[in-house]
Amino acid sequence: MPAQIASVDVVRILGKLSDDGGQQSSRNRFIKEYLSKYKSPESIINDIEGLLDAYPTFEGDSESLARAFADLVNRLAEISGFSVDYVKYSGREKITGIWKVGNDVQIRVAAIICTSFEEAKGVARNALLILPEAIDLGRPFVTVERLGMLFSMIEQIELPVSSIASILVTEDNYDKRISSFMELMFLAFKKELARKPQMSLQKEWTKEELQEFIMERLKLPTIGMLFSLLDSPLAGEDLVDNINEFLKE
Repeated sequence: MPAQIASVDVVRILGKLSDDGGQQSSRNRFIKEYLSKYKSPESIINDIEGLLDAYPTFEGDSESLARAFADLVNRLAEISGFSVDYVKYSGREKITGIWKVGNDVQIRVAAIICTSFEEAKGVARNALLILPEAIDLGRPFVTVERLGMLFSMIEQIELPVSSIASILVTEDNYDKRISSFMELMFLAFKKELARKPQMSLQKEWTKEELQEFIMERLKLPTIGMLFSLLDSPLAGEDLVDNINEFLKE
């Protein structure tokens, strides 16, 4: 992951992000020499936040900074498991990337920096619109922050990317989308439950399990009482005195 330099700095150095020049283009250098080093959603989200903070007062080519935003979002999807086509800049219907899962799912994405309905004009109606923040557009969209949270969750609980792909497909079949959300929640809980060891009264605890239960789950007075009763039975004031001595240590 790039540690000393951010995407804003790279755009300043390159001057302009462009497809011109094929393999030697500034965009290709940006993707291969910079974006490819990112390996986690969190690091990309941090970079995107820095880019968006700098955007309003950026003294370089602001269009290139907007293009960098789109490619950062593409990389976010890529490291989350999607196969990504980095669509040429200034393409039709403002599509900035195509995300794929196998041969079954293909999502046309428009990740743009805009603050009004006018700026979002021309974006394909069936594109997944990704914005820096929520604004009143009169059409479905997702903020990059929420998308990052979703991808981070997928990474943490190790869900297959196919489980979220259908959620991101923009269409009018809302029943299908609700079904996709239900399936995602089911997979998430099932995965999480599988990680937690199930306690059973039919199984004898190991020494380590018993020690963990006593030292980490019981309150100190209860632990003091258990230690006080190890050697011999105690009752009344003697037991209370021993517990108080334990708590002083």
